[in-house]
Amino acid sequence: MGSIFLLLSSFISGLATLELTQIVLPWPVRAVFATVLGLIINTLAIFLVSLFVKFNLISVLVTIFLISLPSLIYLIKKSSFQNIIEDNLDIKKNWQIILGFSIITIFLILIFSKSIFVNSSGIIAGNRLVWTDWPVHIAIITSFVKGDNFPPQNPLYAGQLISYPFLSNFLSSVLQILGASLKTSLVLPGILLGLSAITTVYFLGILLTAQKQMAITGLLIGVFWGGLGFLYYAVDLLSSPNFIETLKFPPIEYTFYHLKNLWFFSFLYSELLPQRAFLFGLPMFFMALILLILGLSHHKKTYLLVAGYLVGIMPFFHMHSYLSFLLFSVIFIPLAQVTSLKKNGQTSTKRQLIYVIIYFALPIIGLGLIQLPFLLSINLNQTFGFNWGWMKEQENFFLFWFKNTGFFWPLWLFAIFKTKLNQLVKNVAIASAILFILPNIFRFAPWPYDNLKIMTYWYLIGAFLVAIALVEIYKKGLSGKILAIALFISLTASGAIEVFRIFNTPKTQIPLWSSKDIELSNSIIKNTEAESVILTAAVHDHPVTALAGRKIIIGFPGNAWSWGLADWSQREADVRTILKGDAIYAPYLLAKYKVNYVLISPRERYFEPGLNEQYFQEKFTFVIGDSDYKLFKVP
Repeated sequence: MGSIFLLLSSFISGLATLELTQIVLPWPVRAVFATVLGLIINTLAIFLVSLFVKFNLISVLVTIFLISLPSLIYLIKKSSFQNIIEDNLDIKKNWQIILGFSIITIFLILIFSKSIFVNSSGIIAGNRLVWTDWPVHIAIITSFVKGDNFPPQNPLYAGQLISYPFLSNFLSSVLQILGASLKTSLVLPGILLGLSAITTVYFLGILLTAQKQMAITGLLIGVFWGGLGFLYYAVDLLSSPNFIETLKFPPIEYTFYHLKNLWFFSFLYSELLPQRAFLFGLPMFFMALILLILGLSHHKKTYLLVAGYLVGIMPFFHMHSYLSFLLFSVIFIPLAQVTSLKKNGQTSTKRQLIYVIIYFALPIIGLGLIQLPFLLSINLNQTFGFNWGWMKEQENFFLFWFKNTGFFWPLWLFAIFKTKLNQLVKNVAIASAILFILPNIFRFAPWPYDNLKIMTYWYLIGAFLVAIALVEIYKKGLSGKILAIALFISLTASGAIEVFRIFNTPKTQIPLWSSKDIELSNSIIKNTEAESVILTAAVHDHPVTALAGRKIIIGFPGNAWSWGLADWSQREADVRTILKGDAIYAPYLLAKYKVNYVLISPRERYFEPGLNEQYFQEKFTFVIGDSDYKLFKVP
């Protein structure tokens, strides 16, 4: 019930925001905009309130009520509910759209519902990427619910303000406070915001192509990307001694096939599912882009204002979406100015520029400065650098990208040079190309692979140009139809195979936490203070932080490195030094990191073979434990 209350109140507050700013959109898109805007408003408001008032059920409900009540009164006064649903959808005329959205909706529901399982044996990840990525997100979620983590520190890097975009995870924390289970708090935002992202991408396609069938084609191409991995699967399938089993369960991930230098990992599996910051980042990016396009086209100040605020708050939600939008805007806005100058003259173009500066750029700059302190811990030398060709290594650049994206680029170029595109489409296409070009020259994260998060937007936008090209080819008689269908299949087969693979959860699932891990975390919650720092092994899935919400010195060092934190290797070395019971340095390091407790468990024994248990037994106060787990209090 609490989750339903949050969603309903979010819809009301978001709808009131659209009404107040006089943003007019088709009803289904308006509903999505309202829901996402409302969730953003509620999430931010509850977080800000929690900086001053204890984060609990009462404070959450009061905050939601104080936002939704005036919103509801405003909507009633404006009579905004009278025509809330427009004409019924004509199923016969729109069967392709209904079919396309039905396919994607089913895939999204299955992907997220099969992502994590909780039973008497413990907590199980549905697939490899949930096992690797979600413990970090769950740790951040639990740090708010169980660890009173306000102002927010990185629970996997104690003492450090969190620079990782955390508000998608904070929404899950709010859902848990409202009574949702761990699984529901993770799955519900995934499905809801995932569908919201898909809807906003589709509506952008409508703006660019002006045809529903073309837009749904582009959406399917974007969602099911995957390059030529399906060809390697076909070879393995035909040569397999067990054809049926290989058909039912592909033996490897064919869009992330290192041996063949395939790195353009399937969107639904590698981006939307594990990268939880994308859940807000994707719809926020496309909502802001839609409003920017409409605001520039129709000189709508409020559209630009809302777009500016959406971009301005994006770093807390998803940094790569923020960076992508800034890079896109630097190209798109000047192109739009040139188009306006040719079409409308100098006076109108000057007014448009003033609107952009005041209503769009200033909110981005102002909000960016407010969030700057959270980003100061990032080591820019570690994060940014020259990196030609993304992940191609020694392979030919053009061959690499043909393998990873198939006929996407040839069709994109065909649309640009051989079809009739209006100037808006050309401007968007050229601006989006920068999101491919720059990630192939520079890395924007310590691991160059993470540039895929930027290229995601290039591909999703470019997919509509590919759809335009396919439709043009389809018109060329029977041979054109056959070729267009074959090209469409080649562009979507690998992504579909990848997603079907993870539906076979009996073969893909991996245990995360045992029932004993859950018991340990419950004992830690009962016997330690919420703000405690506990020394543990530097691993990615420690129950101390993921399930108990306590802070640790360092989680998996690879995560700390990928976040751009400079001293991660020193922290890892310090943890090992303490666990070894160094008589000289251990007391100093415990004081340095303000450690309150030390845990000795199988994870610590495996992490540091030289662990000196006797040191802790003699020097520290035993709190709880058994033969496997022992918790000591630091004197």
